[in-house]
Parts: sequence; structure tokens; C-alpha cells
Amino acid sequence: MECLADKRRCGVRYLCHIKALYNQGQDAGQERHEETWNMARIIDVSARGIGLTLQRHLIPGTMLSLAPLIQSWNPEWVLTVRVTNLRPGPKHSWRAGCEFTQPLTESQLRVLLQNSR
Repeated sequence: MECLADKRRCGVRYLCHIKALYNQGQDAGQERHEETWNMARIIDVSARGIGLTLQRHLIPGTMLSLAPLIQSWNPEWVLTVRVTNLRPGPKHSWRAGCEFTQPLTESQLRVLLQNSR
């Protein structure tokens, strides 16, 4: 499959509705128990990227750790994404387009799609 000319998207995007937790990673010297996790909603996903609805404004380029809130998610599957674009969403929210630092495996994508509401 080819990428769009503007290189914003490669591959098939699937609509998805899954709650998730995210954080902006660990600052130098910050204790792990002090990490702040925020709620997000996964709204679409592909092997290389993910769309999120957030309640906070983030700057493109921000790195996030993402943990989908589904029972069948393997806790060893660590998702790290880079925010590539941000636009206003409904009800004072933000829509973030993100790219995975490592593409999802078929198993990870399957688990997300099987648990989407």
C-alpha cells in the first residue's frame, strides 16, 4: 500500500473506540510512582499510527506512552507514540494524530480491533 502524497498516512485506518491511559514519559530524576497518567480515547488505529481524543493540548513532537484499557492487552506491549498533529475536537477536547515509534504487530492490532466498542 502506498502513502498519501502528503505522507500523513500509510496503510488502512480502522475506526476504534477504546479508553486508554497516556503519559508524557519520565523526566530525569522523576520517580516512577510520581508519573501522571491521563485519560484518552483511541478513535482510530493502523499498524503505523493512532488517533486519540485528549482533554489536554500537546505540542506536535511530544512523545507519549500509551496503555489501552482492555483486559486482553498484554502489559509487556509498551506503546510509544509521537504526536504528529493536533486539532480541536468536540466539547473542548483535542484530536491528536500520532505515529508509533515501532509499528504494531498483527497480534496487537487484532487485540485492539476485537475490543473496540
